[in-house]
Amino acid sequence: MTVALLAQSQTLQTSASQAGGLWRRDAAAANADTDTPSENSEIRDSLSATLEALRNAPETARQAAQNRARERVEAVREQLKLVKPLYAENPEGMAKALRHLVKELNTALKAYKDAGGDAAQLSGGLTRAPAPASAKTTASDATEAPADPERSEGDATPAVPAQEPTAPVKDHPAPVIEPGRYDTLAPAAPAPSREGLEARKGGLKGDEDFVNKVDGLTRKIRELFETAKIKAAFQARDSDRADAFEALEDDLGELEDDVFDYKRDVQDALISVDLQTKLLERSPSATSALAITV
Repeated sequence: MTVALLAQSQTLQTSASQAGGLWRRDAAAANADTDTPSENSEIRDSLSATLEALRNAPETARQAAQNRARERVEAVREQLKLVKPLYAENPEGMAKALRHLVKELNTALKAYKDAGGDAAQLSGGLTRAPAPASAKTTASDATEAPADPERSEGDATPAVPAQEPTAPVKDHPAPVIEPGRYDTLAPAAPAPSREGLEARKGGLKGDEDFVNKVDGLTRKIRELFETAKIKAAFQARDSDRADAFEALEDDLGELEDDVFDYKRDVQDALISVDLQTKLLERSPSATSALAITV
C-alpha cells in the first residue's frame, strides 16, 4: 500500500513538472508574439524623432528668441502711433514716452543679436592667429658696462669696458620648431555649398528686414523728438523737461549707433555671400578663397 502511494506521488510530481515546462514555453512564445515588427518600427521612429528634436533644439530656440524680438518691435510700432496725439502739447511727457520706446527697441535689437543672427554666424575662412612673441633678449637690450670707479670725473676719455676672453665655438643642435607655432594664418574653413549659401542668404535677408524696421522706427522717434524740442522752445524753461530731453538724447544716440553698426554688418555679410555664390558659379573648387570673416 505504501509503495503504491509513493509511486502515485512520483507520477503526480512528474506530470506537474512537465505542465510547468509547457506553461513557461507557452508564455515565452506569447511574449515573443507580442513584439511585432510594427511595434519595433514605432520605437525606432520615436527615437529618431527625439534625436532630431535634440539636434534642432538650438535652432528652434534661436528662431523663438528672434520671433519674440520681432513681436516687440511691432508692439513699439503700435505704441508710437499714440505718442503724438497724446503728448502734442506736453514736450516733457513726449520725451519720457519716446525714451520708453527707445529702451524697448534697444532691448529687442540686443535680444535679436544675442540669439545669433545669420550675420553673426557667417562662416569664416582665413582668421588671423596671434603673432609669435619676439625674442626676450636682443643685442640692443644689452646693458651698458659700469664706469671705472678709478677714473677721475674730469677725464673726457670714454671708458673702454674690459673684454672677456671668447669661448671656443661649439656645435649647437638645430633648433626644434614646434609645428604651427609661427603660422600667421589659421587653416581655411571648408568651402560652403550652393545650398548652404542660399540658406545663409535667406537668413541674412531676414536680418536685414528686422534691422530696417528698427531703423525706421528709430528715425520716427528722432523726428518726434525734434518736434518736442521746437514745442519746448516756446515754453518756459523747466529743469525736469531738460533732464528728460538729455536722457532721451543719450539713449536715442546709443540706439542709433547700434542700429548703424548692425545694419552695416548685415550688408557686409550679404556682399560676402553674393561674392562666394558668384565665385562658386565660375569655379566650384575656388569658393574657399572668398570664405572670409566679415
